[in-house]
Amino acid sequence: MYAGINPYGLSVMTTRKTIESWCIASGVLESTVCLCQGHDSLTSMRHYQGLVFSEDELRDIKKQLTSWNLIK
Repeated sequence: MYAGINPYGLSVMTTRKTIESWCIASGVLESTVCLCQGHDSLTSMRHYQGLVFSEDELRDIKKQLTSWNLIK
């Protein structure tokens, strides 16, 4: 609670889900993302794909993933 964030619903999986969603939205091949995350394509589709991001969000997502060397 130090950051003033309500921890309800947060877990270590939150970061993993976020990164998978961002990679899919940024155009990383689904097969690559699934292999890295250990999911089959059906699990990935049900939980992480299809999220809608604005153009500004996509620009920021790609910038962050690039800084982490996850995309070029």
